[in-house]
Amino acid sequence: MSYASAKARHDAAAATHSDASLQHLMCAAHGCPNRWTVDAGNGRLCGAHAWAEPEQWPDITYAQQWDETERARLRGEASAPPARRTANPARLRRLLASLQQRQVEPRDPKAWAHKLRAREESGETLTQRDMWRAALAVELAREAVEAA
Repeated sequence: MSYASAKARHDAAAATHSDASLQHLMCAAHGCPNRWTVDAGNGRLCGAHAWAEPEQWPDITYAQQWDETERARLRGEASAPPARRTANPARLRRLLASLQQRQVEPRDPKAWAHKLRAREESGETLTQRDMWRAALAVELAREAVEAA
């Protein structure tokens, strides 16, 4: 049984017993499938939630729901088929065609450094010269070796 079918079964049971007699028996943590067993000041909670910090409740609830789903699976209950998103083939063809028409230039992650270098070489005084030199250190070393 998947989580969705376990949750649907849980919600259906809660809906058929819509009177407050069943709802007040459930753990106060949102989405918890267990009945409350402990009232320790944070509300009526199941044993899993009662001794944990409220920040941990979503993870505990997820684990409790997972365990309930696994128990249902082990009992042999039929699981719901996984939900699948279906793609629209015509939309995908249009999207691929538009992407193929675009001419995307490869981007140089150090283009800013090359621009600063060109500005300094043209005679402009820069305060960022240490930055572009550090970014282009490998290229500057290569140029120095080739020039020698």
